[in-house]
Amino acid sequence: MPLFCVPIKFGIFYSVCEKSRKLLFGLRLFFTKNAHKICYAVMERKGEYMLLKMINNTLAVSVTGDMDHHNVGLMRSEIDRAIREKPVKNVVFDLSKLDFMDSSGVGLMLGRYKLVKELGGSVFIAGAKPAVERIINVSGLHKIIPIYESMDKAIKTVCGTAT
Repeated sequence: MPLFCVPIKFGIFYSVCEKSRKLLFGLRLFFTKNAHKICYAVMERKGEYMLLKMINNTLAVSVTGDMDHHNVGLMRSEIDRAIREKPVKNVVFDLSKLDFMDSSGVGLMLGRYKLVKELGGSVFIAGAKPAVERIINVSGLHKIIPIYESMDKAIKTVCGTAT
């Protein structure tokens, strides 16, 4: 699990890996502790990234910046890869640092909802800002995906532990 992930100029990600304490950089970072814990970051555009983290059998997806038609394709493929590679039961989207979301973001969450539901799990949303929460409410996502005010509350409810 990384101590921190910081996007910097030129689209390069720097992170310090807790296990090795080494500075790592690249567009995709993988950190493994054991078979059930992964943490990696994917970045497509400067200042925007997505952090995926396994907590027990729950995939926590933290998005910074925008969730729109420019980056949803990469997000979808990386989330789906994590779901296929690890025993994922639930997915929690942390939207606390998300500035903008269009219908592509709604489609991304709805698609993961259908996928995870087929696997016997659930999807949750945490920490949405008012502008993003309006999109969620107008789209009707709030009727099928529970919304929590913070990632800690969502993870505590879903996993029984805090992040």
